[in-house]
Amino acid sequence: MEKIFRIEKKKNLIVTPDYIALSSNKFEDYTEMKKKSEMISQKKDFQIINKKDLYGIVFNEKGNTIKLSYASETEVNDMIKLIPSDNSELKELADSIGSIFEMELKTKTENKAKYLTLNSIKILFVCLFSYLIVTASINMQQGTEYEFSGKQKGLSKLFMLFIDTIGPIGTSIFCALAIGYYSYKLIKRYKNPAIDFEFKKIIHKTT
Repeated sequence: MEKIFRIEKKKNLIVTPDYIALSSNKFEDYTEMKKKSEMISQKKDFQIINKKDLYGIVFNEKGNTIKLSYASETEVNDMIKLIPSDNSELKELADSIGSIFEMELKTKTENKAKYLTLNSIKILFVCLFSYLIVTASINMQQGTEYEFSGKQKGLSKLFMLFIDTIGPIGTSIFCALAIGYYSYKLIKRYKNPAIDFEFKKIIHKTT
């Protein structure tokens, strides 16, 4: 597919029959980017993953990241995470690499128990944070003053001013909504698990 994919950190990516090229530079179109990636003088501006080195692609249909596994000069099993600027391009990018590089696609339903465990821990942290800010709101209503330092001093003051303004009841409602939202997402995803997609290099056996 002769298309430039926009990925994380304002990088551009193209898939050619022989390699994947990534660059932070701007290009008018696929043809220009491919031409520059082939030039010796431009090599330093590109990260090149050769077809022979790429052996796996993994992504989740409800995620926004594609992981490419490949052999590099420094690591036998290196990996790069690609985040398309448009989530709708996730499968399109993976399909493009998989088909051009002749890779076999396997799918499986994500591990529900693992997802439940990891996200239950996240909800516990949300609950703990909620308890702390509700307590802080109550203390401020009773006259307690908090001192802040560091780079986030201004942001911390603004946040504490917000919870002081809405008061303990408002803060409790805000936290309850946050916990309810994350719990709803957890239950919904648990009942309808996503699909994990994995492309693997096709190894042709010789006789």
